[in-house]
Amino acid sequence: MIAPLIYPLRRAIALAVRRAVFGSAAGLLILVGSVFLTIAAWIFLAQQLGSGLAALILGLVFIGIGLIVLALGLRNPVRHVAPPPPPPPAAVDTVALVNAFLSGLAAGGKIKRK
Repeated sequence: MIAPLIYPLRRAIALAVRRAVFGSAAGLLILVGSVFLTIAAWIFLAQQLGSGLAALILGLVFIGIGLIVLALGLRNPVRHVAPPPPPPPAAVDTVALVNAFLSGLAAGGKIKRK
């Protein structure tokens, strides 16, 4: 009896856990990849321009990326406004409804049954 009510909740929890696990794994892999790319950029820039200028360039790149991420985090999210609810049904006149019912009942009573 309660199982149909619990199933959607369990499914939603399982989906949220799955998204969290895969999101965390993806974030960790992206972090490792960015570390290796930073090391590769350091090696290349140090060979081409020297270690001081390589450190300056990589520092500016990371500060720039950080400022972009900060700006994205500070901006107001777009809020979707829900459409207004439909108007309520017209109020039924109870007296007219009872009169119509009684009329139908009287008409039905006048029919001769075979």
